[in-house]
Amino acid sequence: MSAETELRKVVLNFVKNHQESGGKAPSIRAICREVDGVSVRKFYKLFPEGLGEVCKKAGVPVPKQRIRATKKAVSGQEKKAMAVKDRSEPGSRIMLTDSQSARIQGISHLEGGKDPGMIIDELLDRDTYLRKEKGLSLDDVKAVFDYIDRAKERRWKVGWLIGIQTKLWNAGLMGMSSRDVENLAVFLEEMQKLGWGVGDIPELLNNPFIKDTLPQLSPEEGERLASLLREIGLKARARGLSDEYVLSTMIKLSNVGVQSMRRETVEGLIAFIQKMKAYGWDPAAFLKELSDTKSNVYAFLQYKRGEISAAQFRLRVKH
Repeated sequence: MSAETELRKVVLNFVKNHQESGGKAPSIRAICREVDGVSVRKFYKLFPEGLGEVCKKAGVPVPKQRIRATKKAVSGQEKKAMAVKDRSEPGSRIMLTDSQSARIQGISHLEGGKDPGMIIDELLDRDTYLRKEKGLSLDDVKAVFDYIDRAKERRWKVGWLIGIQTKLWNAGLMGMSSRDVENLAVFLEEMQKLGWGVGDIPELLNNPFIKDTLPQLSPEEGERLASLLREIGLKARARGLSDEYVLSTMIKLSNVGVQSMRRETVEGLIAFIQKMKAYGWDPAAFLKELSDTKSNVYAFLQYKRGEISAAQFRLRVKH
């Protein structure tokens, strides 16, 4: 079942329940206010013939008097509201279709019976404002409406959406250059190509390390950290190590308490490794020797405690 079919079903159920509980069909204003994801534009997309159509399909009495009153108001202003005169061709005019007339009637009803001619004038004024003041074409305006419709279909309240956009504005998003915004969009697209879900990215950014630690770094320190991680990844892949292996190893180091070492201890360890390399030692070979020594000592203690035999001890000793 498509989203529009499902939404149409929700509207019909609402109309039916409203009739049963209140004794009359709801107005278009009430439908748009109470049913999530339905705007006036969306309503007429679902039901082009307006309130009469939705009442018939819901199986409730059609409020004919209300519809007749709205049509009468539109009819009385037809010459003024339904004709747009072209100055270059005096006498020519554009007539509204039945569907367009129904939409004007619906807007008139939603606006408390406002004169349809005034409504058309206001719509034309809005169009002039959007084009001259904001530089928006009809396609641009449609994109904005589609954005709001998609938000409402996801159960987002318009007020909440505006609040979030205000937070983004205050956080400096509107101060970003167009190139910065494009880079951000490319980053999100690449993450999704790698299998990240839409919700995974905000969850990652909300991680305590990223949320609390990274903002304390200067831009230069952030670039150094990114370069370091990139270098670690490149060297690991050159040695045939996967990113998952590198990550799991770092987690193991963290779990054994490396991150709790004092600064002096870490600096001493780094100085020790640097001196080893200066004397021609291979740190990797040294660590293997150290591991072998640890295994030999452990095997010797097991032998002394009688936990293993002499033969087992000789097998376990690494030379």
